[in-house]
Amino acid sequence: MSLIIDNLKKLKKQSDQVNVPPGMINLAPKKRGKMPNIGLLAVLGLSIVGAAIVFFIGSGSSTNYTVTPPIRTAKTTPTNTPKTQPIKQQAQVAQTSPKVTEAEIKARIDAAVDKAVQDAAKDFEEKIKSTTDANVRRLGDVDALPSQAKPEVVVKRPLKAPEVKKTSTPNGIIDQVNNVKALQAGLDMPNGSELPGEPEPESIVQKPAKPVLTDEQRRKFNKKINYNTLMATANRALEDKRYDKAIENYEKVLKIKATPASLASLLKARIGKGDISLISADLKKHKRAASAKVIAFTATELNSVGYTADSLSLLKDNLGKFSNDGKLYYTAGQIHEEKKDYERAEIAYGKAVDMVYVEPYYVYAYARLLDTNKKYEMAIEMYNRLGELQADSGLKITASNRAMALSEYIKRIKEEKEMEAKRKASEKS
Repeated sequence: MSLIIDNLKKLKKQSDQVNVPPGMINLAPKKRGKMPNIGLLAVLGLSIVGAAIVFFIGSGSSTNYTVTPPIRTAKTTPTNTPKTQPIKQQAQVAQTSPKVTEAEIKARIDAAVDKAVQDAAKDFEEKIKSTTDANVRRLGDVDALPSQAKPEVVVKRPLKAPEVKKTSTPNGIIDQVNNVKALQAGLDMPNGSELPGEPEPESIVQKPAKPVLTDEQRRKFNKKINYNTLMATANRALEDKRYDKAIENYEKVLKIKATPASLASLLKARIGKGDISLISADLKKHKRAASAKVIAFTATELNSVGYTADSLSLLKDNLGKFSNDGKLYYTAGQIHEEKKDYERAEIAYGKAVDMVYVEPYYVYAYARLLDTNKKYEMAIEMYNRLGELQADSGLKITASNRAMALSEYIKRIKEEKEMEAKRKASEKS
C-alpha cells in the first residue's frame, strides 16, 4: 500500500513541474457532455491494478505481516491426554508390540462365552438337584400318609392372548387384525399355525387330592418327626463328646418311644461322662428296651474304657433274665480272652455254644480256644461242625484247614510215641 502512495506522490510532483505554454491552456469552461481526461483515467486504473496485484500477491506469499494473538488451551491432566511420541519412537513401538489378530480375539470371546454358559449350567443343575432332593423327601413323607379326601376339581381357565405388535406396513396390520379375530373366534391362524397363547376351551381336570389327616394321625406324624429330630441331635452331640446334651436328648427320646437303640446310646453317653452307677437304674427304668444285645453292648463299652470288673459284673447280674443268654456268655468269653484268661474264655464260649449251637462265630471261637488250650481232639470236632453250618465260605475254609493241620499233627505225635515205645521195648529185651 505504501508503494502505491509513493507512486501517486511522484506522479503529482512530475505533473507540477511540467511547464505548459499559456496558449495551450484553455480557460473556457468545459461542457458537461465532453469526454473525461483519458490520461488520468489510465493512471487511476494502473494504480488500482497495481494495488490489487500487490495485495493479492502479499496475501498469498509466505510472509505474514499480521500479528495473531496466542491461543490459550485448557490445562489437562497427564492421565487424560497421553503424550505424543516422535514418529520414530511410534514406529519402533508399533514394530515391537505384539499384534492381536481377529481370530485370536474371536477365540477369546468364544472361550469367555463357553465358560459363562458352563458356570450358569452348573449353578442350574445344583439348584435343580437340591430342589429335587427336598421334593423327594417331602413326597416320601406325604406318601406314607393315608388319603381320605375326595379328588380336587380344578377348572382350567383359557389363556390370555398375547399382545399383537403394530407394524408399519398396511398388509401387516390387516394380518394382525385377522389374527385377533381368529383368536376371538377360537380358530387357527390363517397360515395353519397356532399362537403360543391361543386359548383353550374350559375343561375339568381331575387331580389327586391332598391327604387330609385326622387329629390322631397328625399327632402320630408330629411325634415321629419330633423323635427323629431329637435322635439326630443326640447322636451329633455324642459324636462331638457333648455328653450332657446327648443324655438330655436321649432321655427325651426314650419318653417318646423306648427302643433298644436309643437305650444303648443313652448308656454309651453315661459311660462317656463317667456315670457308671446310673446304668443299672436306666436298665430297670426301661425294662422293655433292655435286651440281651443292649446288655452285651454296654459291657463291651465298659471294658473298652477300663471298667472290666464292672462289665463282667453287669453280665453276671443279667444272666437268666432272657430266654437265651448265649450273647452274654459270648461277650464274657471275649472279655476273658482279651485279658488272656483262656480257661475262663473257653468255659464262656462253651456255654454260648450250648445256648446257640448253630451260631458259626460262637462255634469258631470255642474251637479256637480249645486249640489254644491244646485240646486238639475237641477242637477238630468243633472245626468240623462249623463246616456243617451256614457260615461264611472264608470262615469255613479257615476251619477246615486248621482241622486238617491238627489231624496231621495228632497223627505224627501218635507215630512218634509208638516209635518211642518200640525203642524202649527193644532196649529192655
